[in-house]
Amino acid sequence: MHDRGIQLLRNKTIAIEHGKSRIWIAGIDDALVSAADLDQALRDIPAPETTVLLAHEPDVADYVARFPG
Repeated sequence: MHDRGIQLLRNKTIAIEHGKSRIWIAGIDDALVSAADLDQALRDIPAPETTVLLAHEPDVADYVARFPG
């Protein structure tokens, strides 16, 4: 994927900016193999900013809903 210019978001975040607006796209690795690290994925995002979280497993949403931020 890297050779094709596709950035993998394994416990990482990228910002997409347009003018003065910004949205964050965060991705966590596979939680079923204990590779997901939500703290690492979200640590650089300012609290009031809009964030979209990508995860492999829908059950992660229950945990993320309780995450401070």
